[in-house]
Amino acid sequence: MQSDIQITNRNDTCFVDIEGVIGVPEEWQFDQPSSRVATYEKFRDSLDRLREIDAPEIVVNIRSTGGDVNDALLIYEALSSLDGHIVTRCYGYTASAATVIAQAASEGCREISAHALYLIHNSICTAEGNAEELATRIDLLRKTDARLAEVYAARSGRTPEEFTLLMAENNGSGRWLSPQEALAAGLVDRIIEPAATEKTPAAQATPAGQWRKLSIVITYSDKGDIKLDIDVNDFMEDDEIPVNDPDNPGEPGLPVAPTLECPGYDLTKPFQLLASMFDAQGNNTRPFAFNLASSNGIGSFAVKITSDNSRLTGMVSGIGGPEFDLCTIGASDPAYTVLAGLGFPLGDDLKGATSKSFDIAGAMKLLYPAYEGTHAFAFEITDAKGLSARASLTLTVDPANEGPSIVGVDFNIDETQTPSADRDTEIDITAQTGIKSLDVTIDCDNLDARELGTMGIPARFDLCNIEGFEDTNGTMHPAEDVREAISALGFPIEDAVKDKPSIRLKIDKMFTGLLTGFPGNNNFILTVTENNGLSTTKTLKYYVPAN
Repeated sequence: MQSDIQITNRNDTCFVDIEGVIGVPEEWQFDQPSSRVATYEKFRDSLDRLREIDAPEIVVNIRSTGGDVNDALLIYEALSSLDGHIVTRCYGYTASAATVIAQAASEGCREISAHALYLIHNSICTAEGNAEELATRIDLLRKTDARLAEVYAARSGRTPEEFTLLMAENNGSGRWLSPQEALAAGLVDRIIEPAATEKTPAAQATPAGQWRKLSIVITYSDKGDIKLDIDVNDFMEDDEIPVNDPDNPGEPGLPVAPTLECPGYDLTKPFQLLASMFDAQGNNTRPFAFNLASSNGIGSFAVKITSDNSRLTGMVSGIGGPEFDLCTIGASDPAYTVLAGLGFPLGDDLKGATSKSFDIAGAMKLLYPAYEGTHAFAFEITDAKGLSARASLTLTVDPANEGPSIVGVDFNIDETQTPSADRDTEIDITAQTGIKSLDVTIDCDNLDARELGTMGIPARFDLCNIEGFEDTNGTMHPAEDVREAISALGFPIEDAVKDKPSIRLKIDKMFTGLLTGFPGNNNFILTVTENNGLSTTKTLKYYVPAN
C-alpha cells in the first residue's frame, strides 16, 4: 500500500487519498523526512493546492489502520475548515486515528464501504520515566480519550460517555464494528458499494438519443423549498418543489421523520440528580417528560441503558438489557415490570401510535441515591416507513459532590407562586462545604431598577457581601443603608449566611404584599455558590394578573 496523501482533481470533485500509517510520534527521527507518511505536515502543504483547485466537492478516501492521534486531529481540523462539501469514504480496516479524520465530513457525508471494518479504541503510547512522568502520560491519555469521545459523539446523536464505554471494551482495545454497527453507533452516515464510487455516472455515459431514468430520493424535509438542478449535457433546467406548501393544499406532503423531545431539558448535556429534586418519600418532585410524534406511526422505540455502575449494568442485564425495543415488550417479558415502573410506555400502548407522552420521573427515584455514577439512556424512534430520530439522556448521581440545594418550604420553588400579604415566603438553602456567595437578582416586569432604587435596594446583591450602590437617579446608597433595607425584607445577611452549611431565607410578607401592586412576572433569581466552587441557581417566580 502506498503510504502518502495524494490529491486528484476530476471534473468538479477533488479526490484526496489518505493511505497507510497516519503520522509518526514527534520524537522519532528518520534519515529521510520523506519517510514520514500521511502526516499533518504533508496535508498542510496540500491545503493551498486544495484551495487553488476550488472544487465544490472534496472526497477523502481513507485506507488506513490509524497512527498518530495528534496528526489525525490536526488533519481533522484542517479538513473541517475547508469551504467545500466534504465527503469521507472508509475502506478496508479503518481504525484508530483514521476514524478521527473520517469525522471531518460535511453533514450526512461520512461513508463506509460495505466490505470495511471500523475500530475505535482507547489511545495508547509507549513511555518510560519516573512515577511523576508516567502519571503525566496517563493523564494525557485520559484527556485524549475524552477528546476523541467528544469528536465521535458530535455527529452521532449519542453522548461522549457512550463512546467512552465502547472505546474501553476489551481492556481498552475497543471492538471491530461492521458497517451496519458503525452506522447504528452514529459513526458513519451511510454504507456504500465501492464499485459505485469508481464508475462514471450513467447520465454522463448516455449516448445521444438514448434515455436514462434518474431516481431522486428525498429522505427528510418537513417544510420549505427544495431546489433541484438537473444538468443534461449543456441544457440546464431548474425545478423548484414546494414542500407542505400552505398555498397549495393539494400538494402531497413528503414523509416527515418522527421527533423525540424532552421540554425544559438540554439533552446534549449531562443532567445531575440532586437531593433537592426529591421529597421526603424519595419521589422526584419535577417532571421528566418526553414527547414522541410520528405521523407514520411508531414502528419501534429502542432504549439502550448503559452505566459505569456495575450494579446497575448487572440489573439491566438481568432483565434482558442493555437494549430494549419498548414496542415489543409485553406483560410476560422480564423487563416489563421494571420499565413500566420507570414510566416507559410499552407494547401495544406504544406501537403504531402517532404521538405519545411519558414521564420517567420513576427512573430518577430508582437511580438516586442508590446508583452512584454516570448513566446514559440512548433513544431511537423509527416509524413505519423506516424514518428515525435519536436522542440521548445522560444522568449523573454524585451525592457527595452535587452542589448546594435550594428548596421551598411548603411549596415547590419550580412552580409559579401568587404573592400574598398574609404569609412570608421561606426557602431552605444547604451547602455541604459552606456558602461562599448567595446572589439575588430581582427581575420584574414593572418593578424596575428605578423603583427598587427608591427603596434603597439594588436590582442585584450578594447576601454574603452587601455593598453600596448608585441608583438610576445618581443617588449613592452606602452599604450600611443597603444592609438595613435588605434586612427589612427578611433576608439574612453576611455573617448569618457566609460559610454557613444551611440557612433559611425569608422574604417578608410586607414585600410580597407590595408585589401585588406590580402586575406581570416578578422573579427572584437565586444563585448559591459553596466554598468548593459548585453552584446552583433557582428562580422564585411570582405572577400578578393584570386587573
